[in-house]
Amino acid sequence: MLNTETALDLRYNIAALTIAICSEEFMLPEKAFSVISDKKFQLSNDDVEDMIELLNKGMTYRQVAEIYNSTNSNIHHRVKRYKSKKEKELSSGNLKSSIN
Repeated sequence: MLNTETALDLRYNIAALTIAICSEEFMLPEKAFSVISDKKFQLSNDDVEDMIELLNKGMTYRQVAEIYNSTNSNIHHRVKRYKSKKEKELSSGNLKSSIN
């Protein structure tokens, strides 16, 4: 049973890799997998953290947007929302710890 599942996983990975390579535009592996599974591709918090890291290294919003097949305004708003959410989490955590 394990060999069958492994073979299916391998085929799935090869299909996603083929889609990513043959695509005319740059495609992240997650996007290629979403094409196979017919699910909408959604960026994770890890992706947004990677975006922030790229921006901190000197890349422009446009350059990051090209990597993620998005627009520079979309990247800007994602990063802004993520930072705002993290700040709220930190400030609420600080309030809870100071109350106790």
